[in-house]
Amino acid sequence: MNLPDVQATVGIVASSHPKTTAAGLHLLRIGRNAVGAALVEMVVEPERNGLGGYDGCMVIYRSEFQAVVEVDYNGAAPLAARSDMYDMTPSGDKKDPNAAEYGVRGRDPANRYGYRAISVLGTVDGLATALTYYSTKSWAEVSTPAIEVAETSVRLIEKTVRSIRTNSVHLRQFPATCNLMMPGGRLPKAGELLLMPDVANTLKTLRDDGLRAFCEGAMATTMAEHVQLQGGILSVEDLKQYRARIRQPLQTNYRGYDIFTPPLSNGGATTLQILNILEAFDIPALVGRAGEKLPPADYAHLFLEACKCARQDWLTHFGDPEFVDVPSDKILSKAYAIELATCIRDRVKISSTSTPSTAHGCTMRS
Repeated sequence: MNLPDVQATVGIVASSHPKTTAAGLHLLRIGRNAVGAALVEMVVEPERNGLGGYDGCMVIYRSEFQAVVEVDYNGAAPLAARSDMYDMTPSGDKKDPNAAEYGVRGRDPANRYGYRAISVLGTVDGLATALTYYSTKSWAEVSTPAIEVAETSVRLIEKTVRSIRTNSVHLRQFPATCNLMMPGGRLPKAGELLLMPDVANTLKTLRDDGLRAFCEGAMATTMAEHVQLQGGILSVEDLKQYRARIRQPLQTNYRGYDIFTPPLSNGGATTLQILNILEAFDIPALVGRAGEKLPPADYAHLFLEACKCARQDWLTHFGDPEFVDVPSDKILSKAYAIELATCIRDRVKISSTSTPSTAHGCTMRS
């Protein structure tokens, strides 16, 4: 399918849900801000992230200083975490995400599902940090569209319904989540309305009492007590101590373009490594003439092989640099990329199938 180029002079909003797009447009009009759009996305696509979700990061360009920074609010392990929390055994099962990537699997899914899998919740502090240092808008202003959406209803899109269906077995283990996503225990259909009054009330509390209410007030106590009652280890002290970090992003230059990504332990280093490998090849010659419906098989093969090389380094070397030594300078060097590029084969035999992966939600402003 050939689609026309989209052009604009002020801004562009694109998302997978109409209400996110509408909120983004509203926020552009009152003053460019990506945090509000992220909040709406959390409401209308709850399978992707949430106020208590898997956290995230922001790469922010500050035009007044011509500088790029990153706000990192990935979840940390609770203070009571131990290395022997999960019963892991060696496994070659390629259909299991842990076994496929790390060669081990749990005797039970406690490291992936349930209360012992919960990290310290950093999303609220991360969004607050971004607003405090890099925005002229208040939380009350940017959260208004999300509150309005949560108070009325959310019309489910097919992607969300598909995710609920895929994870229905796990959702049924948690009554509150099941009641939200599958009212009455029934799988919803695309187009149905999802009511989210509790989410609206949470957003209102943060608006009225301040964002630290999530980490230090009655809300934090309720969350920690519930998690511990169900066998988890998250504590009020975990929530109180957590702070988002402002860091320098990783950077590479790809064919004249400066590319910035979040640093480790995010996946940005893998993206940069893939680009560095691809830069060693004559990509324009492989892609072919403009207007083709699909890139040639040669380009697809090259791209996938570059991804495989970078993925292997991700599995072998990458981790949180606060706890492990990562040879980032070498892995992101152009010389190392050329070395990997020379190892890419002309032909490849498919020997594995895909495994479940994480969701990715992204908002941005210019």
